Amino acid sequence: MACALLPLVAILGAPPTVFTYQNTNNIDNAAPWKNSTQFVTYLGLFDSADECVTRCIEKSTSDNKCLSYTWQKPGTDNYDRTCYGRFNIPYWMPVATDGITSGMVVWDCDSHSDCSLNGKCISGSCHCNKGFTGPRCGQFDFKEANPKAGLQLVDDGEATSSWGGSVVTFNNDYYMIASEFANHCGVYSWVVNSKVSLSMTSDLSEPFKRVKYLDDVFSHEPNAIRTPEGKYVVWYSGYNRTSFPPCTACKDGATTGDCPGPQSPLFYTYMRVADSPLGPWSEPQKVIDENPRNVDTNFAAVVSANGSVVGMSRIPNDGGSKMHLVTSPHYTAIGQYKEHAYHLFPEVPIWYLEDPFLWNDCEGNYHAVFHRLSPTGPRGMDGTHAYSSDGINWTFSGLIFNDTVPMNDGSTTTFHTRERPHVILDPRDNCTVVAVTSGAIEKPTGDKCHTLLQPVNLR
Repeated sequence: MACALLPLVAILGAPPTVFTYQNTNNIDNAAPWKNSTQFVTYLGLFDSADECVTRCIEKSTSDNKCLSYTWQKPGTDNYDRTCYGRFNIPYWMPVATDGITSGMVVWDCDSHSDCSLNGKCISGSCHCNKGFTGPRCGQFDFKEANPKAGLQLVDDGEATSSWGGSVVTFNNDYYMIASEFANHCGVYSWVVNSKVSLSMTSDLSEPFKRVKYLDDVFSHEPNAIRTPEGKYVVWYSGYNRTSFPPCTACKDGATTGDCPGPQSPLFYTYMRVADSPLGPWSEPQKVIDENPRNVDTNFAAVVSANGSVVGMSRIPNDGGSKMHLVTSPHYTAIGQYKEHAYHLFPEVPIWYLEDPFLWNDCEGNYHAVFHRLSPTGPRGMDGTHAYSSDGINWTFSGLIFNDTVPMNDGSTTTFHTRERPHVILDPRDNCTVVAVTSGAIEKPTGDKCHTLLQPVNLR
């Protein structure tokens, strides 16, 4: 292999490092049989993964590098021995699949973008910022979690389930704005029982305690930020809900019976603003009114120093949903929020992204974290990431966290799912990631859930 690659190395510099993973598929639902697409290149039939990755590297040029490969072993199905590569697309979101081998191909970096904008490219190597790790700085560098931290509420002797929350700071305290489910129901009741609450802690290693409710049913999936001018903004999904009482077929945080909801409700994005998380909050206003949809909007955004908005929302499309850019000249400019028509991440199969949360790092770059959703595929690779230097042109990098969480009591929990991810920013600069929250279900059956909090390493 080394001899065959000598001419290539002379053109591209040092040979790449290949990280190979058995029984993983990095082209899931993206590659036609023995054909290429705009985002995946068919490389031929080979008898081994080594031959496949060699071919992928051989086809690389200085401006079109193989960044991952996928090969299927003989004796499985029609895709036997097929080899595919992704060129100039750092997409790494492998799905556990027997008989398939995938690998990440890591070349010397040329720019900070090669380090997912989570690190610096220095002399061809990525030096990750605090809180991030991996060959391209594409994963959170997590610490052990406190199993009692986050939002785990008990009311009247029964658990109250919650489903992820944004955390903002005020006077050195942390405030979480989260979705809860009324009447001790679980997440399956969300379309009739979700409401938005405010909770507080002075220490992220300790549990949050509810302070009050910000909005009643139906209000869902809040995304809250602190603006550069010090205002607090929360956006959430809602619909005109007048004839459906909350579900009561629930016990101890789980839905135990039928919770019928409205047929095809039309969801809108609402916004409220305050000088403090404690309020008073402005009355809810629709910020995206021209395009209601029959799925929750998932809207999330950041606000620049001039008050302008860069955000994302999902729009139903082709039987699934896709992420679209949203901009506004000012966060208070009701009626001027614009959902752009183009799909931000066409290389990602539909239904694979939901639940965005956006933030700016200390260099002013834009980042988004999502829940990776596949209605038919296996769970387990739950958090994904994209980055941008300007908030308009985005690069999808892929997996940033999975569903296995080491705890500081020595145990390890593999959750059935971790959804609705949000990052918590250091109150001293409002740009350094210190922890991540997510809505977590531990058991594969049932819908009892809580908001998990996991800190990152800042060493």
